[in-house]
Amino acid sequence: MISVGLAQQTILARMRTLPGELVPLTETLGRYLSEDITAGFDIPLWDNSAMDGYAVRLSDIAAIPTRLPVTQVIPAGGTPEPLRPGSAARIMTGAPIPEGAEAVVMREDTAELGGSVEIRRAPKKAGNIRFKGEDIKAGTVVLKRGALLGPSQIGILASLRLASVPCTRRPVVAVLSTGDEVVDLDQPLTPGKIPSSNSYTLCGLVQELGATPLYVGIARDDRADIEGRLKAASAADLILTSGGVSVGDFDFIKDVMTSGGNRMEFWQVAMKPGKPLAFGFT
Repeated sequence: MISVGLAQQTILARMRTLPGELVPLTETLGRYLSEDITAGFDIPLWDNSAMDGYAVRLSDIAAIPTRLPVTQVIPAGGTPEPLRPGSAARIMTGAPIPEGAEAVVMREDTAELGGSVEIRRAPKKAGNIRFKGEDIKAGTVVLKRGALLGPSQIGILASLRLASVPCTRRPVVAVLSTGDEVVDLDQPLTPGKIPSSNSYTLCGLVQELGATPLYVGIARDDRADIEGRLKAASAADLILTSGGVSVGDFDFIKDVMTSGGNRMEFWQVAMKPGKPLAFGFT
């Protein structure tokens, strides 16, 4: 009999990394990266305004208040002209900073006067400007191999314009219940029988953890039936069985596990319930 901790270590030591595959970005929630993700370009791509306001040169604001003519309006997505000395450009959040501008004054710190603007608070150099590459520099590893992809990670991948993403293949986990007393949902519940519930619990846990469950049904307390169902499950990456590993006369799972080229790593773990837990591999 071994401890729970040692049982966990033994199982994890036998786990292998599955190969990667390209997955559409819209299907990556809950997946794990199989490769590092490196930024191919800067984010932002260019200097832009963090506020709705006015782009200005600091040398044009000698005193407060200062009035400047507005020579252009720059919307988000627009292409600005160079900022003329002695003028201001009305700019929207996210719009490119015009050449020559050194700061953006928030609209709340100004007064609009026809074709001019009155600056009522002195800006600081680079104030309210988001600079090229400020969030992510080109060549930076932004997500490491093995990272779990949630909504925020998917947003980063979208900002890097990755329509498909290298993810580790989802493991396929076969689930097999055993026992003459166990009946499936489509079978009659006659005296002496119990509903199959462990198999559906296990399938749910497998799916919750991001793997793909493969339910192979219920094996009778018959060695040949167990061997046949385990053979049907052999294409899976992992097989979970329920029942059949204790010391009863009809508990054949551990016998099958040690037959042929199979090997059982341990049987019985120091825990209650679940003491007759076996783990093996081929």
